Amino acid sequence: MHSTFCTARAALLNPTFSKLCTLTFTLFTLYFLVGCQDRQAVKRDQYLAEGFGHYQTYCANCHGKDGQGLVGLYPRIDANYLKDKNKLAVWIKFGQNQPVTVEGKTYTRPMPGNAALKELEIAELITYVTNTWGNETTLWPTDSVAAALEAHRRLQQ
Repeated sequence: MHSTFCTARAALLNPTFSKLCTLTFTLFTLYFLVGCQDRQAVKRDQYLAEGFGHYQTYCANCHGKDGQGLVGLYPRIDANYLKDKNKLAVWIKFGQNQPVTVEGKTYTRPMPGNAALKELEIAELITYVTNTWGNETTLWPTDSVAAALEAHRRLQQ
């Protein structure tokens, strides 16, 4: 109590000390507010981290660790194909066997699906690739993955 009183008394008697205390408090508050991410930003960062791991496990063998593909065999990750996330979710889950053209080169090798991946894992993977190669800054939620996969299943019936 005594040290608090002495500090308060010093602040009253010394305007420079008072200004310094005010400035320090303001800077600390700004640092705290700016440094704290909102929940959505934290969740996006979690999706990116998990998505990176999924990409390395399930995609990098063909598309390369850097997304550049394997020359003549498998295409690089192309931003044009990342625009349709519904199609991307279906390709990740079920694969695709249609020709794909990237930078004028047509690739005909099929892309195997990853049927064991859960909706959350697919959402994380899509978030990672679209943020890394598709110039996006948001996450793609699991309910969007679920809707895309359900729409695909209905079309297959």
